[in-house]
Amino acid sequence: MEVKLIGTRIDFATGKVTGSDASAMYIDLEGAFTPFTGADMAIEVPGKGTLLVTVRVRLFFESGLSPGRRNNAADIIAVLEEQPPAAAPDKPHSPKAPSEIPPASISKLHRDENGQPHIQRE
Repeated sequence: MEVKLIGTRIDFATGKVTGSDASAMYIDLEGAFTPFTGADMAIEVPGKGTLLVTVRVRLFFESGLSPGRRNNAADIIAVLEEQPPAAAPDKPHSPKAPSEIPPASISKLHRDENGQPHIQRE
């Protein structure tokens, strides 16, 4: 049996395939009672756009590839949208020390009805 992992990156804005990659492995179904313990498969699909990940399984016979669709299967197992680049973190804003009221502004210092000081703006 062949198991194939296929990755295709599509830029839907331009309608173009921008990259693809595939990884295949073969599992012996006629083996002497050896259980399948799992496997890792990896693909790398650089480029811009949405990544579609598909898995395809095909059976092989002694005579070769299985004819017809009955012994073949494929399915999209993941759709990963393109992530925008991460923005640089903002520098922390350090509050400045309050400055003193300049002497020229003292004459413009008024108090409101609650006695709070206010500086009249020109």
